[in-house]
Amino acid sequence: MDYRFSLLTFFLGLFLGHRFALGRDKRKEFNSVAKEFDSKLYDYLESDNSSYLPNIKSLELFAPQIDWVKRSHYLSCVKQLSDSLESDKNAWEVINPDSGECRLDKNYVSGTKTVVTNLRKYMRRK
Repeated sequence: MDYRFSLLTFFLGLFLGHRFALGRDKRKEFNSVAKEFDSKLYDYLESDNSSYLPNIKSLELFAPQIDWVKRSHYLSCVKQLSDSLESDKNAWEVINPDSGECRLDKNYVSGTKTVVTNLRKYMRRK
């Protein structure tokens, strides 16, 4: 009986240690990638220059790092960011074919900063 309990606790400790090590490694990977994305999103919020934003494909490739519970919300935020950038492009780069002048939609308000702020919530360190 004594050796069975020792073997059981040995294998239980082995299993739990392995699971905790996997969790630690996954958290380290998440934090390293999230730090890069978060700094790019922060730079965009400070400068309002869309060249600082990471491309949409890299944000989509980051989705498996997000917890499965929050992943669909994260992907919807990425989709909103893509749509917002496209509408920004359409609102600011409309050229009149007759005169060649740029027509600006004066009533247009960009929602990109709001979407980027929401997206930064998923980049918090674990």
